[in-house]
Amino acid sequence: MIRLQSIKRCVALATMTFGIFGAGSALAQTAHLLLGIDCAAPPAYHCPDTDCPGAVVTQPGNTVELKTRRTFFLDCPSDYKAGDKVNVVLNLHGFGSFANWERNYFPALDVKNKYNLVVLTPGSPTRFWSEADDDYLHNIVDLVVATLGKENVQHFILVGHSQGGLTSSRIVCTDYFKDKVDVRISLSGGRVGASTPAGRGFVGGTPVYKTTDAAAAPAQQAPRIPPAVSGPQAVPATTRLFFRTENMNRFQPTRRRSPKNSAAVRAYSYPT
Repeated sequence: MIRLQSIKRCVALATMTFGIFGAGSALAQTAHLLLGIDCAAPPAYHCPDTDCPGAVVTQPGNTVELKTRRTFFLDCPSDYKAGDKVNVVLNLHGFGSFANWERNYFPALDVKNKYNLVVLTPGSPTRFWSEADDDYLHNIVDLVVATLGKENVQHFILVGHSQGGLTSSRIVCTDYFKDKVDVRISLSGGRVGASTPAGRGFVGGTPVYKTTDAAAAPAQQAPRIPPAVSGPQAVPATTRLFFRTENMNRFQPTRRRSPKNSAAVRAYSYPT
């Protein structure tokens, strides 16, 4: 009888120990999840350095925006955990293109671990951007930032290639984006000569006036033109993002809209 009770106690202890370790294992498996994406896993549909198959290039995304039911790609640092400080990148494709084409053409996902990037790469069903897509873009940003926590977004970076660059120019000063965007990068598709002061709307900061109110704005809030610099060393107190240029030629050269080996993706600095 005593022996039977001892066996039962041993079984109970073993079961409890297994349960503790099992729970710990489950927590370890879910620690790096962001909106259902396993940040620790290799990025889905990541193109090789050359000859990316068309079936991969045309992928629309791995995450669903619930209000519009449209997809987008979400890439996050492999060691991400709730409460981490991150930089958010919204990356817009060009005319006639796809989300995954842009995601690999401007390969921010390749440096997401080094610079704590959460990269959002949406796609338009018409393969070009218009005002009809604005709510979708707003919803994506709202969804991801709410999940990350506004206080954890250090910088918000808006990127656009070609017609996506023109779209970034159109939306950067809209009511929604004007106090959120810290950096705008146009890979082609137009430049903005005078920049709106960065308000960093997710964490508070300098209020930003509307473009139409520029004449009435106080002098300290006037649009600023970045000073010309001779090199990276001439820009004080900056955080730098470096993107490799040699992985631009990832796509089949026979594809009608294959990207060119471009130096457009290069080091970019923004004030801290």
